Parts: sequence; structure tokens; C-alpha cells
Amino acid sequence: MSKKFNAKTIHLQETGVAKVLGELESRVMEYVWKHKTSTVREVCDYICKKYKCMSFNTVMTIMNRLVEKGILKKYKSEKVYIYESVVSKKDFTNHIANDMLSSLIKDSELFASANFNSISKHMSPAIKKKLKAFLEDDQS
Repeated sequence: MSKKFNAKTIHLQETGVAKVLGELESRVMEYVWKHKTSTVREVCDYICKKYKCMSFNTVMTIMNRLVEKGILKKYKSEKVYIYESVVSKKDFTNHIANDMLSSLIKDSELFASANFNSISKHMSPAIKKKLKAFLEDDQS
């Protein structure tokens, strides 16, 4: 990402990227990641069909905030602005996961109080393997 995105708020009740972007921003990014580029109108129509209708100005504000965060970039075509993702969904989720885990591990008070034994019982073998690889990589 051109600017390093730092999650300031974690929405524990959400899933996926909505945990750090929130519900509306994640819906916008869902569309942009799928279509590579988009206009505000395209995203607005998508959200209206799949979720609840929002005004054009609301969607434009959300997309411009994503530009400010360094997640989207925009450029002018002949008549409209085109928005494009700066980073793939996979790279974004990897960045967020690394930031969250690193932050937890570096915070000795939180890390020491976490009950990883009970948490690990709910993890799939694949997730445990990824976490182990992350921890081993962080040590070197």
C-alpha cells in the first residue's frame, strides 16, 4: 500500500476485513476487489441491490476516505472518477493479520493474559500451522 494502513478500531462482532474497515467500507472494497476498477455509481448500485440503498454522496464519501487511507486510488477518466484498489484483498488481509498479531505479541500485558490454550482448541490445523509459521518468522 502506498500509505501504510493502520487499523485504529477493531469491530469484534464483524468478520473478515469488516473487522478493521467496518461494514460500509468493507462492502465497497468487496466490489472494488472483485471488479478491479469502479465508479461511485457502480458501487452505489451494487450496494443498493445487495444490501440497503445509500445515497450517491455517502458512497462517494466512503470511497474518498478509502483513498485517504491509501487503500484505493482514484483518477479522472473523460467524465467520471475511476477508483482502483492499491492492494489486493489477500495482501490487505495479510497486512492486517500481521499487524494485529505483532501488536498483541509485543504487548506483554495482553499477551501474557491471553488464554491461548483455550483459543487454540477452536483453531483448524491450517490456522495453527499459519500461526506457528508467523511466530517462527517473527523470531528471526
